[in-house]
Amino acid sequence: AGSVPVSAWLFLSGQPKWPQRIIPDSGSSGRAGGRPAGGPPRDDFNRRLLPTVYRTVTGLRWETRGGIIPGSERSLEGGFLALSETSGWPERTTEEASSLPEHPVIGHRWAVDLLTRQLHQGYLSHAYLLTGPPGVGRGTLARWLAQALLCLDTPRAPCGSCAACLRVSRGTHPDLHVLSLETQGGRRTLGIEAVRELRATMAERPFAGTRKVYLIEDAETMTMEAANALLKTLEEPPPFAVLLLVALSEHLLLPTIVSRCQHLPLRPLGREEVHQALVERWGAPQEQAAFLARLSRGRLGWAVRALQDPTVLARREEEIAAMERLIEAGLLERFAFAETQERRWRRGEQAAVLALLEQWEGWWRDLFLAGQGCDELVVNRDRLAHLQALSRRLATEATLAFLQALRAARQRLLEQVNVRLVLEDLLLRLPAVV
Repeated sequence: AGSVPVSAWLFLSGQPKWPQRIIPDSGSSGRAGGRPAGGPPRDDFNRRLLPTVYRTVTGLRWETRGGIIPGSERSLEGGFLALSETSGWPERTTEEASSLPEHPVIGHRWAVDLLTRQLHQGYLSHAYLLTGPPGVGRGTLARWLAQALLCLDTPRAPCGSCAACLRVSRGTHPDLHVLSLETQGGRRTLGIEAVRELRATMAERPFAGTRKVYLIEDAETMTMEAANALLKTLEEPPPFAVLLLVALSEHLLLPTIVSRCQHLPLRPLGREEVHQALVERWGAPQEQAAFLARLSRGRLGWAVRALQDPTVLARREEEIAAMERLIEAGLLERFAFAETQERRWRRGEQAAVLALLEQWEGWWRDLFLAGQGCDELVVNRDRLAHLQALSRRLATEATLAFLQALRAARQRLLEQVNVRLVLEDLLLRLPAVV
C-alpha cells in the first residue's frame, strides 16, 4: 500500500474523538439554557458550565463545546464523580450505573450521561437543541429524553415499560406534542400557524403528569415568522414545559433561538459501533453489516434504512453516477444540475442536498486514496476499479482542491449563503479529466 502525504490528512475524514480533558471554568458567566426550576442560584449554576475540547472530523481544527454537569464542583473537588482520562467524561459510580435501565440510544454516551445526571439531580434546561447529520440519532435521543421526562418510574426514568413510556413510544401521550413536516401533512416549511397552535397548548397544565414535552423536528425549516413566534416561548416558557428542538445545524436557526437552548451537537458514530449494532440489533449478516457500516459514515439511521430499504442504496448509485457524468460534462449541464439542486433546497429538501454533497465528498476522498495506493482505506469498495482508473486521469492536487471545495460548499450552505451561487461555484471547480 502507498503512503498518504501528511498534508493530505487535513482533508481526510476520520472518526470524532471523545473529549480528552474536562477543564473547570469557575469564572464562566455565560447562560446555558437558563436556570432550571428548583435549581441553584444563577451564579452557582453558571459555575457548572465546563468547556470541553473536541477534535473535529473535518481536519486539524479545534472546537469548544459547552456541557453542564450538575454538581461539577463536588465532582472535581470532593471526588463525587471520577474523571476518566480515556473518555474525558465523568464515569458513573457503581451504585448509579446499576440503577440505570437500558435505553435505545446507541452511542452518544456523553449526551446520554449528561442528560441522565440532569434528570436525576433535577437540573433540567427548559429547552434543548439536538443537531447533527440525518440518521445520526437526533430523533432517537430526543424521544428517549421525552420518555425520561414523562416516565412514571422517576428513579429509573425512562423505564421503558410504564404506561407513560409506552404511550411516548407509540406517539399517543397526551403531554407529548410533536411538530414536524410529517405532522403538517408533508409541507415544505413549519409555518407560524403551527407554532401558534403549539403555543396555545402551553396555556394548559399537564394532563397525566407534572411536565409537558414539545418536540419540534425539522426545526431548520421554520419560517422567519414561526421562528420569531417560538422565540417568545423560549424567553418565557411555562415552568412545566420542556422544548426539544431537532435540526441539521445550529447555523440554520436564529442565533437568538440557539442561545436560549442547551445545545447537544451529535457526532457520527465509530464504524465498529455501527457494525456491531447492525449485527446484534437488526440481525444483519456480517459481510453486509461491514459494507453498510463503511458507507454510513457513522450514521446508524442511514445504515438501518439501507438494510431494510433497497431504494437507499439505489439512490446512492444515482448520486455517484451524477457526479461521474458531471466530470465529463460542459458548463451548461453543470449549471442545470446546480439549478435543480437549488429548487430542491427551496422546497425544504435541505437534508437531501447536504447528503448529496456528503456522498460526493466521500467519493472524492476515495478517489484520492485510490490514487495513492491506499485501497484498504477506500469506503466505496464496490467502485474501487473505477476509482483507480479515474485517479490516473486526474492530477492529485486537483483532487485535493475539489475535496476542500466540497467541504467549504457544505459549510456555506449551513451558514445560509446563497444556494445557487454556492453550487455553481462548486461545479465550476470540478477538475478537468486529462
